[in-house]
Amino acid sequence: MDHFRIENLSISFGGLKAVNNVSFSVERNSIFSIIGPNG
Repeated sequence: MDHFRIENLSISFGGLKAVNNVSFSVERNSIFSIIGPNG
């Protein structure tokens, strides 16, 4: 069972599209991290 779900997420900063149509889910009792160039 999913603890939470993200669907079709898009984020833009000015003219820069940083995230385009991303979907994912995180299950209960799991460890999840998003790491980018700045850590």
